[in-house]
Formats: sequence, structure tokens, C-alpha cells
Amino acid sequence: MPYTWIPSWSGKESRQAKTRLFEYTPFDLTLFVDTDTVFGEAIDMEELLGDADLAMGLDADPQLGRGARVFLKYPGFTSAAEVDETLNLCGETFPFFNSGVMVWRQTEKTRAFFERWHLEWCKYRRADQLALARALCSTNIRVKALDKRFNFPVLSKDLVYDKAIYHLIFKERIAKEVGLWRPEFDGLMDAALSKILSNGVRAENHYLHIGQTIYNDPGSSTLVVCPAGDEAFWSYCADGNCVFVTEGGGSAGGDGNESHQYDFKSKVGEWLSTVEVPAGIDRSFDYVIISGPKGFNSDCPGREIPVAWASKLAKKGVFVFDYNRQWERQVCDRYLGAPHYVVPPVGRGDAELAVFHRGN
Repeated sequence: MPYTWIPSWSGKESRQAKTRLFEYTPFDLTLFVDTDTVFGEAIDMEELLGDADLAMGLDADPQLGRGARVFLKYPGFTSAAEVDETLNLCGETFPFFNSGVMVWRQTEKTRAFFERWHLEWCKYRRADQLALARALCSTNIRVKALDKRFNFPVLSKDLVYDKAIYHLIFKERIAKEVGLWRPEFDGLMDAALSKILSNGVRAENHYLHIGQTIYNDPGSSTLVVCPAGDEAFWSYCADGNCVFVTEGGGSAGGDGNESHQYDFKSKVGEWLSTVEVPAGIDRSFDYVIISGPKGFNSDCPGREIPVAWASKLAKKGVFVFDYNRQWERQVCDRYLGAPHYVVPPVGRGDAELAVFHRGN
């Protein structure tokens, strides 16, 4: 079978190749799928495409306005400037397509579309879907929206077994749970998630929200302050690229990750004059997760120290648990500003998760 060797790019730079697929395919009719997809049945590409030039599925948020704003919640996916440009050009109700499954014919129209898609992506070099919308708006290509069963988003283990192509969001863990993909797997993820949920410390949707962000950013680094027995989970999501800071005589992180102990000499309600970053962690991290120290009353240290660290060290995102507490909000306001959004817990307690984007 003919093939074209495509250079390897990491992270969002992989869109260098995706937006230029027209140049790489040797076929008159091409089916492209993301690497986190699984086939449930054989696919007839001619039938999928019909008389259109290009066919692809709609996103879980099928309208551009809502989908674009959801993207703003994830560090590195897009920027306010890109969202504004895209919505001004295409409008709120323009279809929001997902490029994880695409079928097309090699025609002059599809060539012009891919060339425009690549140019639009180069403006911001983030996720490809907003650039995709602008390219569709700017060319006269005929696009067919595929039935959802051909790009079915899987966000959890709950699955209906009648789809043609499954698009996995949490990849190995979900694929293993639903029995569609059986690679060699040591059970670490299952054991880690099961353990932390049984401890009853944090809400599952908070773990999955942060975990998905880190897991989908390969090569990223993460600092976790005062882990709550969830070291194995964070280590899995970050592919081992984690550093843990524990309080006083806490656990040492485990699983071969770098770990440090720190005596948090602070008190809820009392501002510190200065906060220094310990030499052992004084370097940049893509993400900082702040799960402690305790801050439920005035005898506790509270989180001024780790939040101050995060303001200096985090490059992409900061996640602060227990944002519903007054002192934690005040600390975040002083060092990080207002959160980009707050995630309420689902099914467990009232502890909110605040998410802060860093950088551009």
C-alpha cells in the first residue's frame, strides 16, 4: 500500500499535518480518523460522502458559538481573539464540526479548502476546529454532516454498542472499560481512580476534568500540592511527569515521582508578607494542582503559599480545590485574579474547583 511519511509534531503542532492532509494522501477518496477512535463496523466511504466534497461529524456542541466558548475553558485550545474573529466571520449558529473523522475526494475544491484551513490555523496555532470553521466559511466546498454514529463521542464508560466509529475522550481507560480496545495494560488507571473515589475526598467530575486536560497535553509537567491519596491518578494522567509537595510528615508521592515535604507556616485569615518558592520546585510547570493544605478553619494553614507558588510557576493552568471557601477565594483573587470558570461538584459535597488559565 502506498504511504507518505509525515514529520512528527507534538501537541497542537500536530495540526501542521492535519490541516495539510490533502498533500499527503495518495488516494482519490480518503477517510481520516484521529488516533483516539475505534471502529465498530466496516465503513463504506462512497456512501458516507455521497455527492459532497467533504463529510465530517458535528461536535458534541453542534453550534459554533457554544462550542467555541467551551474551548476557552481548556488551557491552550484557543484564545479570546481567535474566538472573536471566528464568531464575527461565521456567526453564532454556524455548524461546529469535529475533524476527528473526515471523508473527502481529491478535487480542486478540497485542495482550496485544505490550503485555507492551514493558513487559518497558522494564525493562532492552537486546536484546529475554529480554523476549520473559518475555512469552511471562506470557501465554497460542499460539506455533509455525518450522522453522529460515525463520530460518536465517548466521555465515560457508558456506551451503546451500535455505533460505527467511537471517538474516545479519555482514551485507554475508557477503551479498556468498554471492551473495544485491549492493549497490554497494567490496571494502574482503574486501581488509581477506584482508590481515590472510595476515599471520598474529591468529586469524580473534578478528577476527570483535570485529568482529561493533562492527559490530552502529552509531555506536559504537573506540580501537585498536598495530594489527597490520589498520586497514582495524577501520575497516570501526566505520564509520570509529576512533582508532589506534601505537608509536613505526609506521604512521599510514591510511584517513582519526585516529591518534597514542606512545612506550611501560614494561617487562614492572616496574610504573609512574602512567599518564597522552595529551591526544590523553583522551575516552570505547565499545570499546578492545589489540593491543600487544609483550610477549613482559622487554625489551618490555608492555601496562600501554594497559590502564590502557582502564580510564579504555572505556564498553562492552575486548578484550586475548595474554591467555595472564603479564604481560598481571597487568596486566589490576590495572586491569580478571577478564575476562568468554576466547576461545581457532582454527587459529592460542595467543594468547588476553580480553573485559572495562564499565559496566552
